[in-house]
Formats: sequence, C-alpha cells, structure tokens
Amino acid sequence: MTRKEFKERSSIHVYGKGPRRRVALYYDWKEGDDFRGFKYMIKGYGVTQADILRDAYDMLILDNWDSLCWYDAKVAETDEKRFRVSLTG
Repeated sequence: MTRKEFKERSSIHVYGKGPRRRVALYYDWKEGDDFRGFKYMIKGYGVTQADILRDAYDMLILDNWDSLCWYDAKVAETDEKRFRVSLTG
C-alpha cells in the first residue's frame, strides 16, 4: 500500500487550538450488521497532520513502531468496540 492509498483510507481530525491542539488519525474502517467504525486510533499532541500521517503509515503499514512513544495509540479489540467517528468531519 502506498502512502497516498493510506491517506485516502484514513480519517484525520483536528481538535482544539494552540497548545491544546490534538490531531487524531483513524484507520481501517469496517461496517457490519451490528457494528461500524475504525480499528485503529492514533492521537498526537502538537503535531501536524503530515507528521501523524507519516508516523501512522510507518507504524501500521511498515510495522515500524519507533514513533509510538510520541502518540496515544489504541486498537479496537473486537468489531463491536471499533471507534465511531463521523466520516465527513
């Protein structure tokens, strides 16, 4: 998977302003009869969208988790616990 394809399949959200600014990246959308949402959530504080996209790609696609110490990362353990985020926002 290329970085461009990864970006197209991810959903990036920016919350807050200034020193409280947080950028969250959600990846691996799946929808079924009883569930829908993203499997992965990676949140960074004071980072740019480009930074989190680059580091998330390295972690999730290239399996290089060296950048994990800079982020809060969560994985939905089951389909029912997937992260529900608006795809338009």
